[in-house]
Amino acid sequence: MRYSWILFVLAWGWTAIHAGAAVLVKDGQPRTVIMLPAKPSEAEAMVARDFQRHIALMSGTKLPIIRDGNPSPKMPLHIWLGKTRAGSVQLLSLRRAARTDETGLILARPGSLILTGVDDRGTSHAVYTLLERLGCRWYLPWEWGTVVPQKRTVSVPHMRQIVEPRFTTRAGIGQWGFEKAPKDPSLLDWGRRNRVGGYAWWGAGHSYDYLVPPSVYFKDHPEYYALRDGQRSPAQLCTTNSDVIRIATATVRKVLKDYPGAHKYICVSPNDNNDFCQCEKCRAADPQPGYWTDRILLFANEVARAVREEAPQVYITFYSDYHNIGPPLEVRPEKNIMFWITQWGADLAHPAPHPNQKRLQNAIRDFGQFGNPMMMYTYYGHYNNFVFFPIVHCLKADMPYYYRRGIHNIYSETHQHWATQGLNFYIYARLAWDPSLDVDKIMEEFYTQFFGPAREPMKRYFEMAEDTFNRTGSFYGLASQMPLIFTEEYIRKAGGHIARAKQAVESAKPEAARKLYRQRVGFFAQGFEISRLYLDACHLRARFIREGNSDLKAQAVSNLERLVALLKRPENEILIEKAMALPVIEYSLNALKYETVFAPGDFSYPEDFDHGGNVRLQAARVSGFEDGTWCLGLPAGAAGEVVYHLRAKEGSFSSLKVAGLISYIIGSLSVDVSEDGQQWRTASRETSPDSKMALTILKDIDLTSYAAGKPSLWVRFRAESTASEYQSVMDQIRFQGRVE
Repeated sequence: MRYSWILFVLAWGWTAIHAGAAVLVKDGQPRTVIMLPAKPSEAEAMVARDFQRHIALMSGTKLPIIRDGNPSPKMPLHIWLGKTRAGSVQLLSLRRAARTDETGLILARPGSLILTGVDDRGTSHAVYTLLERLGCRWYLPWEWGTVVPQKRTVSVPHMRQIVEPRFTTRAGIGQWGFEKAPKDPSLLDWGRRNRVGGYAWWGAGHSYDYLVPPSVYFKDHPEYYALRDGQRSPAQLCTTNSDVIRIATATVRKVLKDYPGAHKYICVSPNDNNDFCQCEKCRAADPQPGYWTDRILLFANEVARAVREEAPQVYITFYSDYHNIGPPLEVRPEKNIMFWITQWGADLAHPAPHPNQKRLQNAIRDFGQFGNPMMMYTYYGHYNNFVFFPIVHCLKADMPYYYRRGIHNIYSETHQHWATQGLNFYIYARLAWDPSLDVDKIMEEFYTQFFGPAREPMKRYFEMAEDTFNRTGSFYGLASQMPLIFTEEYIRKAGGHIARAKQAVESAKPEAARKLYRQRVGFFAQGFEISRLYLDACHLRARFIREGNSDLKAQAVSNLERLVALLKRPENEILIEKAMALPVIEYSLNALKYETVFAPGDFSYPEDFDHGGNVRLQAARVSGFEDGTWCLGLPAGAAGEVVYHLRAKEGSFSSLKVAGLISYIIGSLSVDVSEDGQQWRTASRETSPDSKMALTILKDIDLTSYAAGKPSLWVRFRAESTASEYQSVMDQIRFQGRVE
């Protein structure tokens, strides 16, 4: 394997054809003209203008752009960009040798420089690979995030290079494209220049609702949907229903007909829940109760077989190792099935080869045994965590690991937290193009080129973050876990690095350089400030719970209010993805302001228990339970209780219920009520039917008869575990009611 990896690197390197160089600019004077086809595509024209622009930024010289067949100035060199007459012979041979439609060619020889590709993407990749060789870097998707070296003479050694991506799909951020009016043109430019993209898919991942829309069919045909506890639910499909198979197949056929060649992958993947059909036929597809992979594959196979002949280049795919841990046990995949392996539930602080990643490693091994293509679904810009997320050390190991195991398609769910996580996005783009790149060299280049005189303090800032995150036990994506990793001492030291970096850039000359370095350091300094305000608030909250000092609580509230105000300023739109971050911040802020004292009117009080949630802030008493990553955990054989004192600020309760209690208890769980917190009555009690099966409760418990007319009520959740292992948890609750 090591030998083949080395061969791959050598085979796709630069190949000299003879000595000499193609000179584009000599001592600030143009030596070439950019030649486009007589009728260039929009993509060819756009890339040509961008190439012209970068050479001008580099040398101060604007190269002419001429269309093939028009008179051109006499120049020692012509750059033939796109599907030109001069490049037609080379393009024919390139098409025969190409691995993908994205394959491009750079051919520099006396008198000409050919930049072409099998399709427009290949041409684009050839252009930006050349600019990268000339020293251009696109670290962040704004003008000041680009590095273009200054040189009076610009030349390319005579050579021939085929350029094509190692990962066929490189998606999730800055998707490659030439749309006329993109929502964010700077991000689109960044993606094109860093050569992300590849093949697109249809179905948005969780796709059952797209295949057989409940809005169209559920009213008249509830039998098309999941049978749940005797009732039909649109949460999932009844995938063994022949009409469902027929309609889903027709939907896919229509997509393929309406958008010919647009989609190489079609998602036939369950909706984002585990409310699978319980009908007899669907359950018969499961090799064992609750093992859903086989039924998911069975349905995908039906569609795959139906469209195979009419669309032989298209793969049917679904999220694998997501709804169910483990590969299909009895059903074999059709050849046109692609497994989309998810990183869901994985430790995000450590790379794929790490001992913590057994589930991910097993999934790649187990789904890989069938020989079908695979794609990775990763989280390199997290949806829940918007603060520090230093995972360059993971990317450095992940991408070669996936590639060597035959996974040549990758998608990262990447939320736009550029000021706190943007470095991940750049490294992801580079390694998705070529996983053999030297990440340490890329990072050293970044520190030097991007920060100039602030190189050393910014290097320490990023490296300290990587080292801290790499040494943590595990991380599963919760912002609430971050204060346990990034301590108050860490924040102090990181702030010192940022302060020294700000001071260092003041030595830069001339003023234009000083202004540029200020902007670059300042951007990441704002990312640090976002993280600091949130994490310090979390630390203050924890101290308030321990010490009971109300000043600490007030300081935490102040931090979060300042953070909300900072993010709502229009000029800060580019820092992080507000739509994802603000709900997390506001939830924390409301929890600090919240009390279990309710004003007149309807009220709702939620608790999800992530890392203990707000239970130790708001509950009157907690015992026996321990804070878990996603829940409150109960040790084997132990008993635990959570007690809330609910009060009406004015008047009394007219209604009260526990809405959506979710728990997984082996043993018993009771919901008790009391008027004084001393004498208790049981409102609800459930016991697991089996010593090995967890008791799952998802229901409303009406407490109105106990609360009506009273100004307060104590509510206790008491669990007793009979498990022999640590596996009983309280997952979430919600109080709802009305005060009058």
